[in-house]
Amino acid sequence: MLAFGAADGQVHIEAAQGGRRPRLRTKHALEVSCVAISADGRFLSAGCRDRSMKTWDAVSGAEISWARGHDSEGLCTCFPQLHQGDFMMDPRCPVEGHSGAVSAMVFSPCCRKIATGGEDKMLIVWNARSGEAIFRPKQPRDYRFSRKVGAVAFTPDGSRLAGVCLDGVLLVWDVTKHAGLCTPARVLLNMPWNLTAWPWEQRRPSVYDIQFSPDLKRIAGGGTEGLLMVWDSRTGQALRSFTGGPLSAAFAVAFASDGSLAAGGGPSVGVWCADSCILRVYLRGHDGMGPCLCRPTHALVPMGEALLTFRPMMPHGGCRVGGHRATVGALCFSQNGRALASGSDDGTCRMWDSETGALLHSVKLTSPVVSVALGRDWVQDESGRKRARRESFAMGQLDRLGARSLVKGLENEVVRLILDRL
Repeated sequence: MLAFGAADGQVHIEAAQGGRRPRLRTKHALEVSCVAISADGRFLSAGCRDRSMKTWDAVSGAEISWARGHDSEGLCTCFPQLHQGDFMMDPRCPVEGHSGAVSAMVFSPCCRKIATGGEDKMLIVWNARSGEAIFRPKQPRDYRFSRKVGAVAFTPDGSRLAGVCLDGVLLVWDVTKHAGLCTPARVLLNMPWNLTAWPWEQRRPSVYDIQFSPDLKRIAGGGTEGLLMVWDSRTGQALRSFTGGPLSAAFAVAFASDGSLAAGGGPSVGVWCADSCILRVYLRGHDGMGPCLCRPTHALVPMGEALLTFRPMMPHGGCRVGGHRATVGALCFSQNGRALASGSDDGTCRMWDSETGALLHSVKLTSPVVSVALGRDWVQDESGRKRARRESFAMGQLDRLGARSLVKGLENEVVRLILDRL
């Protein structure tokens, strides 16, 4: 199942294998900044720049819960600051949501909880069904995020919760003890401005996106000058630091289970091997170079905090390039790493074969696509649902016990046979 959020606040679902595509009955008021799909494919959640989070039934499209943030409406007693676009927090406000845009989210392996991170530098764990806040992981004075949360993740067994911000502060909580109120473990990533070998002299690069690997052992980040870095999440040391080759900047990154690393910069996307830094696939967009016959327009495209110099391309009838026409700001791999979804400011969401670069599916919208997520389709029968939950739990236990290498290279059908014998 492919889910993607647009700048107009709408979340769209594309079912795999030509299945029914349910239309969600409600939408957000502002841009959908992140989306997540539960492990069994039954639930879909989306975070928005209006500080709220919504959860839907992915089969019927019905809204299940709505967790509002501090927006000075309804029960919120905070006061808006019109000149700064922020809110003056009221310590007696009964609302438990974010005071900034929701920037990252993930379902727990049991599909009962949702963890969200926001531009307010906070993490919140929610009840996926009721939308009520369960707890806020503790951040002591010396263990705080310094910038917005870029990524959150649960360990496969659901016992720990990790969050990392764009400044390289990684915090890990044990959520089985005192409802996550224990002091977290902190790891400081060796960011690019601390690397003496990076040839930038006095220039300080910026990190635009940061993501966990599926096994949480590595973290990938991308930024200006085509920066791509891979860190060890246990020590914070930089394992790899290299430029994105043909990419002028990396605005979105994604990690696959097989070690593939994807990055999007401008209208193009590259897929590398995170271990050898070898470029495997290059998905060229309409950049006006090489085989592309398109020419840029005269309008600049603002994105985030900076004004990018990349300009959308005017279509050319003879151009055979099949990539995006504007900046790629969202990427996501499928669970097996064979498919890669990309969302662009040109209003298209495309699905690619990550090994050959072939275009598998494309959807055109009227507004920019800013977030994407790939997950499994919901299994209709009860026996299939129990099997899906058993697989998720068993794989988490195997990974926790260090036995994931025994089944890492096996196909899905073989894995199911092994799990049935456990």
